Amino acid sequence: MICILLGSCASSRTYYHSRENRMEARMKMNYQRQDRENYRQNKRMQKRINRKNKGRRYDTNVLGNVIDR
Repeated sequence: MICILLGSCASSRTYYHSRENRMEARMKMNYQRQDRENYRQNKRMQKRINRKNKGRRYDTNVLGNVIDR
């Protein structure tokens, strides 16, 4: 699993010697996972908003509510 996230095992094996490097890599993986989750969540929200306003051709704000002009 670690190899998949950090590229090939050969390159990451040299990186995994000291404890600081291990901690750093773990932090990096956590950040990547958070980014992926946020990205998925944002996509879900966008889809919901698009479904909500599919039939209407109005301008919408961030929450998908129609802006009155």
